[in-house]
Amino acid sequence: MLFSRKSSPLDALSGQDAVLRTTGRTTPVTITAVDGKKVTLAFPKGVIVGQAILTCANTTAGLITARGAIDKDGVLAVKEFETVAQRRAAYRVRAACEAEVSLPGGERIPTRTIDVSVTGVRLASCPRLRVDDKVRLRLTLGTDVLLVCARVARADRSGACGLRFLDLQTSDDQRLGSFIADQQRDNLSVLER
Repeated sequence: MLFSRKSSPLDALSGQDAVLRTTGRTTPVTITAVDGKKVTLAFPKGVIVGQAILTCANTTAGLITARGAIDKDGVLAVKEFETVAQRRAAYRVRAACEAEVSLPGGERIPTRTIDVSVTGVRLASCPRLRVDDKVRLRLTLGTDVLLVCARVARADRSGACGLRFLDLQTSDDQRLGSFIADQQRDNLSVLER
């Protein structure tokens, strides 16, 4: 897709972390501003000048890759970009996090997540859950622990199930968003190596 000045997925990238790939080098950067075809980058250790590919995972737009040239001021002049969008309402990342489901009778079932989003999780194994069951979920995101209410949205015969969060607090939503952004950044770093 060539650059178009209507509304561009690039417009939503200001303030986001990304990965910059130049000849033989991969560098984490922060996008500090977007102005049309110009994307200003903050480098941790000095500006890299030349042709580059910038990759950023955005929670609403999906995976965005921009190609162009970087000048001495750290501005990428975008010649073209492409997006790989997710079809879901919220971006999901693969993440095997510890989780514990508390059933209404008080029974606790330890399990792990398959993926995580700001709207819910997919659990690897919770065979006793049925669609529309309401449960409490203890979710460990790195060093952070969330306690949330959820509804079973999907369940299959293998025991895997999808939970949708109910009445998520703003602080929990922000913590989930931060965790997802960190996971995206880690996943991009692995892909770019």
